[in-house]
Amino acid sequence: KYAIFGTLLLVLTPRIFANAFYNPKDMVVLVFYVYATATMLLFLRRRTWGTLLLHALATAAVLNTRLPAIFVPVMTLFLLALDVIQSRKGLGKTLLQSSIYSLISFIFFVMLFPYLWEDTFTRIVEVWQRMAKFNWGSSNLLFNLWIPGDETPAWYIPAWLAITTPLVTLLLILGGCVGLLRRHIRRFYSALSLLLRQPSSSATPPQPALFWASDKHLQDLAQLGLGLGP
Repeated sequence: KYAIFGTLLLVLTPRIFANAFYNPKDMVVLVFYVYATATMLLFLRRRTWGTLLLHALATAAVLNTRLPAIFVPVMTLFLLALDVIQSRKGLGKTLLQSSIYSLISFIFFVMLFPYLWEDTFTRIVEVWQRMAKFNWGSSNLLFNLWIPGDETPAWYIPAWLAITTPLVTLLLILGGCVGLLRRHIRRFYSALSLLLRQPSSSATPPQPALFWASDKHLQDLAQLGLGLGP
């Protein structure tokens, strides 16, 4: 029921529904972003080599469609690091899996991007620079103002999201973000305080720094980062 509800939120968002008819790029990255998120959560829960490979393939696919999807591997590696800090074990396995995940993702990213087959690293920098300064000479109409594409103000994105997202969905997003931010800020503060109070050498085993208390909390933290990060 949650999967169906989440799918309905996507389909019933007017901006997404409209773009599905004419946008051959952003809709693709949206779909792959969902797949990459799902495989990331699967990998973080199970930490097997099979789930690692699946997530690496999804990461390569989403990076191939839009480079700003770099948030996916960054979030994956960030949560793996927090897991080591929290559990105080598995450092060797985590370093190995992080390295193999990054390597496989990069290899398949290049394989799916023929332009990078020659002079790979130079062209990656070139592609990133082109994306960062994309020359789009048209204008957008917002609040009865024609805004040139290369002079977009900081308030454009939140304003556009607010007027094109259904009110119910917007309230759910805002409520979820506020609730999750409060929970995780408290947890991070408590975890860091606990780490700083613990002596470097102690006869008793150190208490875990609880950045999350369950798989559900881990999923919430991942979704919060992947939602607000971009």
